[in-house]
Amino acid sequence: MAGPPAAGVQFLDPTAVWIDKRTMIESDSVLFPNTSIRGVCSIGARVSIDCNSVIEDSFIEDGVEIGIGNIIRRTRIGARTKVPYNAELVNTEVGPDTNIARNVTVSNFDGLRKNKTRIGAGCLIGTDVNINGGVETGDEVRIYPKLFVTTRWIPDHAWVRDCRCKGRPHSYDIEPNRSFKIPGHWRWVFTRKSVDPIRMRDALRELGREFQGKTDELVTFWETEGRKLETPFYLPEK
Repeated sequence: MAGPPAAGVQFLDPTAVWIDKRTMIESDSVLFPNTSIRGVCSIGARVSIDCNSVIEDSFIEDGVEIGIGNIIRRTRIGARTKVPYNAELVNTEVGPDTNIARNVTVSNFDGLRKNKTRIGAGCLIGTDVNINGGVETGDEVRIYPKLFVTTRWIPDHAWVRDCRCKGRPHSYDIEPNRSFKIPGHWRWVFTRKSVDPIRMRDALRELGREFQGKTDELVTFWETEGRKLETPFYLPEK
């Protein structure tokens, strides 16, 4: 281990961890064996970094979970975001409460120039997704697995899914205002049938009773954020 040990940080095997002396780590974080933190990095509180992950010149906010075998360079990761394993993020900004699945690659080169890639808050990036340099997404965007995403801007709540056209591999459709992530829970609500605000509040109360008692939080979410949607909000068809 290089550099001074951070107070309150747990090293499961101090002899198998390399930390640059320019790195700052806050309390209650856990570093697993064979992790490497290089360059000027800031690691927040309650961060977990699992085996064989490399972090370089990056800013990791509180409560982030970084799994096995990730490569993170010149990247900022928002609070409570999860990067389970085998992802590569380069020159990327990721919002809080986002989930990045396995084997996701976020590059910084679009074939002509290098650009920072920005992923919003509360997003879900599916398995084996490749995001081109310079792509920007809004909040609570859901990207289906195995897509190669090159669109410069993806709006809030968009649902990026396989293209329905045959014979177009790696193509995708962007359906705006089609989904949102329930605050503090893994579940997503997809849009299919238009509803009025009263019915939406009733539906959110039902979800709140079902999922971890989130009734008040969900209703507050609808009252503050739901009205910002560009089109009427929708609920799943039963």
